[in-house]
Amino acid sequence: MNTKYGKITLASTTLSAILLCASAAPARADEDRSKCQHHIEKAEEKLERAVSRHGERSPQARSAREHLNAERRECWGRHHAWYEAHERRWHTEQDWDHDDHR
Repeated sequence: MNTKYGKITLASTTLSAILLCASAAPARADEDRSKCQHHIEKAEEKLERAVSRHGERSPQARSAREHLNAERRECWGRHHAWYEAHERRWHTEQDWDHDDHR
């Protein structure tokens, strides 16, 4: 085999591998952000149920609120943003304590 063609093959294989890895990173980030959004939505639903069934100041609501804030902190740590399900939008300020429940 000619070494020129071997070098070309090696170079094209290396480039293909680099491009494949580079395109996979944004897809993983989007998937991770979607999971984060889903976890927050579930935690908000749990808080709403707890408030509805037991009252806003109940131990169940307090626990659900703590869980919701933990999910928000987790998203903030990963994405420097957190999702608010009622508004259906991402926030870029760490201000979830201002209005953690409707």
